[in-house]
Amino acid sequence: MSVIRFVVLALLPLACTPAPAPAPAPAPARADTVQPSAGGGPDAALAEPVDAGVTDAGADAAKEAVGSSPEHFGCGAGKCAAGRETCCGASGRGVCVQSSPNDAPQGKIGYLKTQWEACDKAALEKTGYSLSHIDRCDESLDCGKGEVCCEQVLSSVGTLSECTALPAAGPTPCDFGERCLQSSTCRLPGTQCIEGYCKKRVEKLRCGDTECGGTTPVCCGDPLGCQSTCESYKRVLCNRHADCLAGQKCAVFGHGSDCLGRILDPESQQAVCQRDGDCTLRCASSGGTRQRCQASEIPWLKSCQCP
Repeated sequence: MSVIRFVVLALLPLACTPAPAPAPAPAPARADTVQPSAGGGPDAALAEPVDAGVTDAGADAAKEAVGSSPEHFGCGAGKCAAGRETCCGASGRGVCVQSSPNDAPQGKIGYLKTQWEACDKAALEKTGYSLSHIDRCDESLDCGKGEVCCEQVLSSVGTLSECTALPAAGPTPCDFGERCLQSSTCRLPGTQCIEGYCKKRVEKLRCGDTECGGTTPVCCGDPLGCQSTCESYKRVLCNRHADCLAGQKCAVFGHGSDCLGRILDPESQQAVCQRDGDCTLRCASSGGTRQRCQASEIPWLKSCQCP
């Protein structure tokens, strides 16, 4: 599991809670998630949902087995048809349903109302788990020319992976990053595929007092130092904002660090800093107190933290 999805799911403990009943009814509408647009769209005809596979620990391996193809994308242990189906993700499981027409322009409130309702129902009925993410791609090869497969903020429930127009210049359009497979080609300029996301190529990434390479190419926050492998959420992928794409910030997650286009929780997603003046976010847990720049779990990095 990538560090980004790990952190998102860690912030959403209820997203993967098993349904209490053997044959659960569709979940009630959530006022704090996707809201209907003013006009609302007609309900699209929903094809019979197909359970694309039930896995947890094997989800990443299953994705590799699906392979890189413009015809389909991974969904749990199975695959959905690119351009025609949507994957309703529930924990490591996935259910393919027919893609519904958007109810509003992309990115506007309520534009996935019909799709959300279909996925919420299908995920709960077919897997017994609540909806945690919606996917329409797992790499940019699934998208049209001039588009990238972005992982975005969906709602308080989780994430959305969808094809988004690639800007001619400026910051990345993705909240969390462009998704990719190891065999795929990243479309964001100057990036490479690392653990499922297109990251900026950093030629010399400092890991304490050294740079990693050879048989120990990965900088790890725990165990500390250069390692041959490292758990995703403990891997150090950036030391400064300049190690990230335009529009992203380098953030510390416990013993790891990664680049984010959007910080959802300043208490656990701590932007790296040099001084207090670099910290602009405020802490809800302490009455709106502004964060301060302090030593992080990664010895050579400071991060914006709440008191």
